[in-house]
Amino acid sequence: GFSSWFGQFLKSELPPYPGRGVTVARMVIAATVTMILILTFKVPGGAVGALGGLGARQLLGVASAARRQRAHADYIEIMAVAEFARLRAEELEASKARGDRVRSRDGEYPAEELGCERTASADSAGLLIDMAVNISTRLPQTRAGMAAGVIDRDRARVISKATVHLPAD
Repeated sequence: GFSSWFGQFLKSELPPYPGRGVTVARMVIAATVTMILILTFKVPGGAVGALGGLGARQLLGVASAARRQRAHADYIEIMAVAEFARLRAEELEASKARGDRVRSRDGEYPAEELGCERTASADSAGLLIDMAVNISTRLPQTRAGMAAGVIDRDRARVISKATVHLPAD
């Protein structure tokens, strides 16, 4: 299983050497103290300050990790927007069933509500809602790629736009 493979992987990647335990302990303590200080005192640019001590390959690794985190954050936003749209659609249907007047119905203006929250236009919020619903309901591979941090919002937008008018099957 995974745990046995992972154990073997760690043994092959991290062979023991004299003083390793002390070195690892010092690094973990230093990183933890630094993180606590940066977060506690809200040090501006605290996370960026350490970049000066990294080599070129390490900097590429940090940039790549940041890109994956941003893509995952996009996934969380897309899923939240899709769920918001679903809730508002349910509210609108219930409001219609009650016979509420047009322009006075619950859930009638989700794009305007989202646009206000995002300080964006209702049109751009409506496009985001459409994309989020399309990704969450019709594009499981795109959704999985976003969750894994492999597909960012720009790529997801292109995929969604290219498939939105295709049949669901």
